[in-house]
Amino acid sequence: MVRNGIIGAGSMLVDHVQRISHWPEQGWLTEIQHSEKCSGGAALNVLFTLARMQLDLPLAGVGIVGEDSDGDYILQLLDDHHIDRQFVQRTASINTAMTQVMTTPDGQRTFFHARGANGKLDLAHFADVSTAHRIFHLGYLLLLDSLDVPDDQYGTRSARLLAQMQQRGYLTSLDLVSRVGEYRPLVVPALR
Repeated sequence: MVRNGIIGAGSMLVDHVQRISHWPEQGWLTEIQHSEKCSGGAALNVLFTLARMQLDLPLAGVGIVGEDSDGDYILQLLDDHHIDRQFVQRTASINTAMTQVMTTPDGQRTFFHARGANGKLDLAHFADVSTAHRIFHLGYLLLLDSLDVPDDQYGTRSARLLAQMQQRGYLTSLDLVSRVGEYRPLVVPALR
């Protein structure tokens, strides 16, 4: 089998970006001067960037979104960019992950994140993933709660997933989010 293309897996969310007049003191009001929404998360960032580059690479996504308007928005963007979304599942039990991004006039951004459906993404969601894509990219470690739990054999469930994808013939890569605290136990096993 000749392998070609990239699977972007993991974090899929909607950024709700608010440009505000200033950062208020706690308990005070600030004005929202402009609002917009856009896609976010490791899987979507990689896939949409590659699609915009028009490299003629087969692209596919693997993730989970809610049965809500943000989930509809993500699926529509995947379709608009001609990205295979057969492995993007929906759930009614929790909303699509989202981030409220507050941007001040000097460009400083503050993020308020709700993990949403991304926290439910687990090994079972990858059971049927066997395609002719060459690369399997997973992100963001440290925000995928069900994959960031310990595993007796591999260290973490995300490390098990990456090993499974390698056994299926994929080259694997990963991305992680910046996080304060002890992250080595979650990251080092995945590096193998």
